[in-house]
Amino acid sequence: MKIKYLYHLIILILFDLYLSGCTKAYDKIEDPEKEIFNFVLTEAQEQHINASRGEQYEVTDPIPILHFGGSAYQLDRFEIRGDNTLKFYRKGFGVNMDRKISMYNPLERKEKKYEEFKLLAMVYDYTYIENSTAVGLFRMAGLWPVYSFLQRSG
Repeated sequence: MKIKYLYHLIILILFDLYLSGCTKAYDKIEDPEKEIFNFVLTEAQEQHINASRGEQYEVTDPIPILHFGGSAYQLDRFEIRGDNTLKFYRKGFGVNMDRKISMYNPLERKEKKYEEFKLLAMVYDYTYIENSTAVGLFRMAGLWPVYSFLQRSG
């Protein structure tokens, strides 16, 4: 009886030691409302973006790098986009990452990974209201799980 008990105890200890070596690796999950997207551009690219009007185009040579939450992310594509914002100094951007970026989605209370997203300039005040109303209605109806957040412009 004691040998059987000792055998089970040894198996249990070995199993416990085996499991104690297992760990789960977590990516750093950023809250986008507490962080800032910082795109590194050349001086010439920044001047061209700010001076351009009515022109959609992709920023290349070099493709900007995104700094967010203490990490640098390579981009596959960085484009100037939007119909109305093209006429203004403050532009909208389309961003396609080379890998997914983890962010905390407070609506779903969990981490979400994004590889492609839009940064809207929203140069007209009424569009803030329209956009917020539309997103709220979509969310309530369960039609389109849009996640959005606001960041102050730098």
